[in-house]
Amino acid sequence: RRTTWIILTRLMMPSARVAAAADTEIVDRARELRLAGRYSDALVTIGRAKDPADPEVAAEHAEILLETGKYAALDRVCASAGNDVRCRTLRAEGLRLRGKAAEATRMVEEVLADEPDFERARYLAATLLRDAGKREAAAEAFAWFFDHHAMNDLEDPEALTFVALASLRLAELMPDVEMEFRPAMKILDTVTGVKGRRGIDEDYLPAYAAKAEIYLAVYQDKSAKKEIKRGLARNPRHPMTLYLSALQKDFEWDTAGAIARCEEALSVNPAFAEPREFIATERIADRNFREAKELLDAVLVIDPSRRPARGLLGVIDFLNGDRKAFEARAKELLAENPKFGRVY
Repeated sequence: RRTTWIILTRLMMPSARVAAAADTEIVDRARELRLAGRYSDALVTIGRAKDPADPEVAAEHAEILLETGKYAALDRVCASAGNDVRCRTLRAEGLRLRGKAAEATRMVEEVLADEPDFERARYLAATLLRDAGKREAAAEAFAWFFDHHAMNDLEDPEALTFVALASLRLAELMPDVEMEFRPAMKILDTVTGVKGRRGIDEDYLPAYAAKAEIYLAVYQDKSAKKEIKRGLARNPRHPMTLYLSALQKDFEWDTAGAIARCEEALSVNPAFAEPREFIATERIADRNFREAKELLDAVLVIDPSRRPARGLLGVIDFLNGDRKAFEARAKELLAENPKFGRVY
């Protein structure tokens, strides 16, 4: 019997290796499709994997689901991958986007206990601190990236992008401190490439989005427009880049174009809160409170705790003359986060 078991095991080993190799090809193809904005095709492709619980398969599947706002499916996929740090971090991101901050915080703390230098988890942990109004702790958490970059020869495009974004988040938390963004832009240039020099990964969309976001923060909307154009040339359906394009168009007073870009982003990711809030803000400016409220209510279905949407509902209360409702909402928001500024 032992001899038979050994023979069967050896016969099965080549087929297992073939299945693993096939899954690697499937992951690579799904990633290509996701980066090109072909999200439906990417989901079909990743669904053909022989071992959906394999961490590499599950992580790519989760990236597609996160980018398209399918958070319940994201939970299931990441849970199947067990203790994989990337899948657990992606799941925590999905929890945060649904307002489940306590669960997200607990999960990301567990990830960092296992892998303290995992940049994506570090960035999420800092973001959760910022969301909770813990400005000093959040600033310290974002500042960690500078020491980390100084002490390590980072070459991973995701890690480098988080280092660059940390400088922007730190500037937002410390508005009285003048921040220098040129080092951040040099870091991002190593990812995307610049004229005459190739980048580490010229198809890594978040790096173009990070550049655009930094340029918009310093009111260089023409430079932001160039980076948005470069990003959308690679993936014309990337939700974050489409939203940043909306903000850039708003700089040019192109409200109709900005709303159209927000609608494009929502067509890919209906759970994306910021584009709905942008459109709602424009509807409030037009005193179309009914449509604004419908948009904000849709945001709160996904994340009932989301403060920007609740703050905008407070604006509607105020403009409708319901001062009591406005004050109650403002009191509630400021009790949760004393630093929240959208209700003053």
